[in-house]
Amino acid sequence: AARAIEESVAESRRRLGVECLPVVLFHRAADAVHLPALDDLKRRGWLRHAGVSCDHRPGLAMGLAKQSGISALQLPANLLDRRHQQCGVFGVAAENDTAVFVRSVLLQGLLQMPESGVPAALREVVPVRRQLMAIAEAAGVTLGELAIRYMLAQRGVTSLVIGVETVAQVRDNLATVQRGPLDGQLVEAVDAVVPNLPERVVTPSMWNE
Repeated sequence: AARAIEESVAESRRRLGVECLPVVLFHRAADAVHLPALDDLKRRGWLRHAGVSCDHRPGLAMGLAKQSGISALQLPANLLDRRHQQCGVFGVAAENDTAVFVRSVLLQGLLQMPESGVPAALREVVPVRRQLMAIAEAAGVTLGELAIRYMLAQRGVTSLVIGVETVAQVRDNLATVQRGPLDGQLVEAVDAVVPNLPERVVTPSMWNE
């Protein structure tokens, strides 16, 4: 495993044209057992920070947030899926100076698709989305902007990982981020209308089960 990890990091350095990678994350939490291999490469100057990409299970993420040698986590979280947030993972990461990269900010597009396009199995999000859209409209922002800036307002969240398909989307996202986190009142308004939805609704990997 150590050899394969070294080869993978070497290939990333070559492709990116950099001597020292800023951050290297294992793709799965189970791979955290191989962190010593990344520590060795860190000592050799190949990378600066090592971490792990986690799934939706907050208990697993909490354990990793408390683990020494991990300086970055990637977690799924959004307006509708606040499991990591509510379990305190973000806060523990902040206390341990662990960077948190949040993915699935728009819940695989579920927060932005036309209401008619929401699959029947996920229709429980519709009334919640309508309330969130009302909050966004009253604040003069889109639901997408509300979603992005809500996550930026969470203590402990360092960066957002947002998929794009066009250059225009990149520019729009940058402009949204530059407007900064939502103010406290809007965050409270969002928290007040979002229930704890069923796991099968807020976990994309379960949508086709």
